[in-house]
Amino acid sequence: MYTSRQPPPVFGLLAGAGKVAPEEMERVFNMGVGMVAVLDSADTDRALRLLAERSVPAWVIGEITAGSGSARLTGRHPG
Repeated sequence: MYTSRQPPPVFGLLAGAGKVAPEEMERVFNMGVGMVAVLDSADTDRALRLLAERSVPAWVIGEITAGSGSARLTGRHPG
């Protein structure tokens, strides 16, 4: 499951002013993500509910799968 949200407007300003490609923006900046929690997929819904009850914005940004040992962005922010 991959869901996202719109990055803060400052990233659009940076991309436009510097003519920076979306792939480079994702590579260089955290795009406003802030903190990430890594947990078992079985706990995802419970964690999202708990955070929502406490008015903490949260969303799923990806998943960990078997692979080559390197990280790879497979989703894209909307906009």
